[in-house]
Amino acid sequence: MVEVKLFRADLEQGLDKQLFEISSAYFINQDIVIAEDKITCSLTSEKQWHGYRLIGDLTIPFFKTCDCCLDEFTDQHTTQFIIILTNDAELSGEEDDDVICFGDADNTVDIGPVIRELVLVEESLKNICRADCKGICQYCGTNRNRENCGCNANTIVEDRWENLKQIIK
Repeated sequence: MVEVKLFRADLEQGLDKQLFEISSAYFINQDIVIAEDKITCSLTSEKQWHGYRLIGDLTIPFFKTCDCCLDEFTDQHTTQFIIILTNDAELSGEEDDDVICFGDADNTVDIGPVIRELVLVEESLKNICRADCKGICQYCGTNRNRENCGCNANTIVEDRWENLKQIIK
């Protein structure tokens, strides 16, 4: 499980773009692959009447395989988030993943579960190595990003139905 523990004393002083490095080993058993050894998280904290407001940037280097050309690539995602640490029970609820109960008697809070969810949500469903990816030729299987195969869709005759035609005759 991902652990990112914050101390009340640090929150009281205020975090100003404090950098945290999270080991990618926390995500080994997930269905995602991180390209580097770490994920970086930058946090700023603001004291509020009910506790603290954390504003952060999370940078995740996903290791992907392109759905079009099958090349491997690193897909760098950066996402911004806000987490509320509160001592007000009415503000925190089971549905709010970004609101964490942080009582006045607590000296530390772990925002790791929220970070973990942010990483899992950032994983894209469609993986394209670049906007102009040409993919693989459907006729010969050549990666068209690397070379032009010369196949012309107009001159290629599909013969996948020929065997069926022979049976029908």
